[in-house]
Amino acid sequence: MKKTIKILFVISFFSVRIFAQTGNDQPVATDSNGSPLQFTFHDNIYDFGGIEKYATASYKFQFKNSGSTPLVIADIHSSPNYAKGPEYKLQINWPKKPIKPGKKAVVTVTFISVADIGSFENDIYITSNATTPNYRLLKISGAVTPFVEKMKEPTPDLSGYFEFLGPAIKANTK
Repeated sequence: MKKTIKILFVISFFSVRIFAQTGNDQPVATDSNGSPLQFTFHDNIYDFGGIEKYATASYKFQFKNSGSTPLVIADIHSSPNYAKGPEYKLQINWPKKPIKPGKKAVVTVTFISVADIGSFENDIYITSNATTPNYRLLKISGAVTPFVEKMKEPTPDLSGYFEFLGPAIKANTK
C-alpha cells in the first residue's frame, strides 16, 4: 500500500511539473551572470481591420532588448492558415544581427490577401536566446473584404457644346 502511494505521489509530482511548463508565460532565460534576457514589445497583438481582397498591408511590431546581453533572434514563423478562413500569405522580417541591450528593433509582418473573403487570425512564433523554441509571442487578426473596383469620374464630352455655341461666338465677334 505504501509503495502504491509513493508511486502515485511521484507520478502526480511530475505531472504537475510537466503541465506547469506548458503555460504561455514567457520563460525567464538568463545570461551567464544570471541577468534576464527578454523582449519588451510595445504591443504584441495587432488587428489589421478590413483589408481589401488582393491587397497588401504591413504592421511593425516595435520591441526593446530590456536584458543586459545582446538579443539574438534565430527564427520567426507563423502558424499555418486556417482552412475556414481566407487564403493569404505572410512575410515576416526581423533583425538578423544581435540587438544590443537597451536598443529598439522592429519585426515587420506583411499580410498579402490571395483570394476569398473572411476573417483571419494568426499566431507568430519566435525562437531566440530569450525564449524557448517556437514561443508564441505575436498575434495578428483582421478581415479580408470584397474587392471594390473604383470607378473613374466620367469626363464630360464638351465637343457638342462648342459646336452649339460656335455660331453665336462668331456672331458676337463681328
